[in-house]
Amino acid sequence: MPPLNSLYFESHPGPVEVAFYLPNPPILPNGVSSPWQVNTETAIDELIAINGNHWRKIFTIMAKLCASHSPSTQAWRALRAKLFVDTTTDALSVSEFSTSALSTSALSINALSRRLHFLSDAYKSCDQLAHIKRAPKLDPEAHWHIVCGLEAQTLLGITHTNQNRNLDEQGKIRLLPVADNKRWQDHGARLLTPYLDYRQFPNHLIEQVHTLLHLSNE
Repeated sequence: MPPLNSLYFESHPGPVEVAFYLPNPPILPNGVSSPWQVNTETAIDELIAINGNHWRKIFTIMAKLCASHSPSTQAWRALRAKLFVDTTTDALSVSEFSTSALSTSALSINALSRRLHFLSDAYKSCDQLAHIKRAPKLDPEAHWHIVCGLEAQTLLGITHTNQNRNLDEQGKIRLLPVADNKRWQDHGARLLTPYLDYRQFPNHLIEQVHTLLHLSNE
């Protein structure tokens, strides 16, 4: 696990291909008699039930970016349900998708391994038992860092400069030079993206970032 004094969800321990960074975590369905765990196939639905459509969108965009097939194939739907289930490869059978979503040749999907970090110390659980400290650091075990929204970028001390490479015409997706700051020189590639919401991060940008992540992983 990364040596960060913060809350994070992960698909498995150790090195991951993608680390996401958000400012605040969702409310967690913790209970004294029945501790909640994120690495179950019901965990995401439980989080969505408590936190609403806002977090459904966040987990959907993450699943679209990490699924090996294009977001337009709907492969992300089954992945979202097991987004942080601890498996070496997210093997999802075609039967888990609509029959029109994938060809029969796509019998399994190897999604990008992932970890989701929360940077703020503003944390609430249902039973108020947990306290999470802020840890504004990049994950040392991640190949890609996706810093979602201005607040997360500010918490990490990342600023927009002329050296940042715009990957879209509006400058919503920016690739940071690896060695633009000594603080980050030992880390992987960094993408500054909008917050994980469809109004800010629409499907055409999701497709573009998905292509970049998966081309680099081949």
